[in-house]
Amino acid sequence: MIEDGYKVGITTVRGYLHEKRRQEKEVYIPLIHRCGDEAQVDFFQVTVEENGVSRKVWKFVMRLMYSQRDFVWLYDHCDQLAFLDGHVRAFTYFGGVPKRVVYDNLTAAVKMRVGMKRELTERCKALVSHYLFEPCFARPGEGHDKGGVEARGKGIRLAHLTPIPRGQTLPAIAEDILVAVEKAGKRKVGKNGCSLAQNQESRF
Repeated sequence: MIEDGYKVGITTVRGYLHEKRRQEKEVYIPLIHRCGDEAQVDFFQVTVEENGVSRKVWKFVMRLMYSQRDFVWLYDHCDQLAFLDGHVRAFTYFGGVPKRVVYDNLTAAVKMRVGMKRELTERCKALVSHYLFEPCFARPGEGHDKGGVEARGKGIRLAHLTPIPRGQTLPAIAEDILVAVEKAGKRKVGKNGCSLAQNQESRF
């Protein structure tokens, strides 16, 4: 630093390092979800029996964090087509769009990540532009940033895909699972005494 014409004392350096460490500390906030504010999305690999053949497929889950309603659909592949189709089906099913949707750093949505900055894929940009929601992303390796859908994905597998579901076609199996998930949601009772499934997001 002296060679560049700067004179910096040890106190200044310590002050800089202290502030840098303070800013980099992980901050925790209460998980309070407001009406219509947030949905979380993830894919999970599951097993089904389609037309007598057991095979692996991908389960798309979108969870509304306030009303705790879920949309579930099954796909052959965990790709961009499934990602886009899952959103269209989910928004149609719910009858609206949340203000923001939280994801992992999945390749269907993120083309490039530099630090905490992300460049969306062109298809994801078009999806966001059409439905006008804010895409948000969990920190790498921090699954609890979207713990609602992580836990729900496992819960749906245990409750509705165990034993292995059977059907003639994958869409037929998906439809049966969605109906079962919706019925189970209607049986749950919220704190205010009404069904969580009836507790609709106000933005919808």
